Amino acid sequence: MEGASDPVGQATFDVGPDMPSNLNPAVSADAAMLDPSQPANLAVQAQYADGQAAPSTPGTVSIKVAASAMPYPAFPAFTFGLSDEIVTPAVTDPVRFITDPAGKALLPVKFAVPALATRPLEAVVTAQLSDTGGRPVTHSMTIPVATQNLVLGVRPTPSAVFDDQTAHFELIALSPDGARQEKKGAGWEILRLDSAPSWQWDGTRFAFRPTMTGTHVDGGTIDIPGNGPATLDRKLPAGRYRLEVFDPEGEAISSVHFMVGWAPAEFGSKPDAVAVKPAKPVYRAGETAEFFVKPPYEADVTLVPADPRIVRGAAVQHIPAAGGTMRLDIPPDAGMAVQLLVTAIAPADPVAPIRLNASLTSSWTCPRSRRPKPSWPFPSPSPRRPTKPYSSSFSPPMSVAAPRRPATPCLRWPR
Repeated sequence: MEGASDPVGQATFDVGPDMPSNLNPAVSADAAMLDPSQPANLAVQAQYADGQAAPSTPGTVSIKVAASAMPYPAFPAFTFGLSDEIVTPAVTDPVRFITDPAGKALLPVKFAVPALATRPLEAVVTAQLSDTGGRPVTHSMTIPVATQNLVLGVRPTPSAVFDDQTAHFELIALSPDGARQEKKGAGWEILRLDSAPSWQWDGTRFAFRPTMTGTHVDGGTIDIPGNGPATLDRKLPAGRYRLEVFDPEGEAISSVHFMVGWAPAEFGSKPDAVAVKPAKPVYRAGETAEFFVKPPYEADVTLVPADPRIVRGAAVQHIPAAGGTMRLDIPPDAGMAVQLLVTAIAPADPVAPIRLNASLTSSWTCPRSRRPKPSWPFPSPSPRRPTKPYSSSFSPPMSVAAPRRPATPCLRWPR
């Protein structure tokens, strides 16, 4: 006020790039485990930093159900559900709310779970509110989801299993809340896993996808007590295996992969590459192409043209480690691009006959943009307007004068 010596009031405020919000939300559920057949009864409490309730505060609640990384901390070394299962999370659309005068909101929220999931699931419940400045403030809680009445767990031996040793496993049966229970007549099966190189069309090109097959080795039933684990011991030859433990009534199933002795590399690992070099850079459709092929070891090499989705005209030849020449007929109706699929499989190792040494290479012919362009011998245009017709003759490069569409294998070497 003009002429006054003392201030009539004062206010304190802070200015900063990232100031903490004065709103503290909290979310909770009325049950220790969610039942997917019933809505989740959730409670949201909003209050300010000084402990007072935050009435009339807008917000949303969302639920995301996914596989639990550690569903039962009391059994950390056990595997529950199929070990190679990929569970796609199920996300519920946000539910809007406004807190009451006491800063609370009670919400029954329906949620979905991933279909046919064998692994234990958990729900991440997230409450998001907006403070007085409009900034979102979130709070999340994790709660288990009961999708089955029985859970089976498998724990393999912690140490490596070598040839002529016994593979040891422990089996347990749990309730959804983690309490032990008895299970009589649980089924089990051991499968030997064999991998073979395979080319598959992924929608745009042929790519390496190893094909894995499981062969039954052993199986039976076992009783799992309620006061301790059941043990399973089996002596197996060298190789990769998969143990499955299941409820014959279809209530639960679990699996674990293990290895005995020496075994091939992990499934899906990148194989060795085969060096391929064409005898000349340009081939016409219908010609016989020659390639110098050098596998990383002595192997039976298969060379196949794929144009672009049809695999045909395979050439198979035994090639030493030093390399050799292979001949392949280019299809008469080949298009502008021909992908070459090269697979080399070495003979069986007498020391480790289960090992499979496979090398693969995928190469494309030259794309359309890499075709040689004709050289135009026209002189520079005259700035004056021509008064009579102008004609000139030219000779295009040899590779352009092909009477038919050429297949030009300019190989792209794998990185």
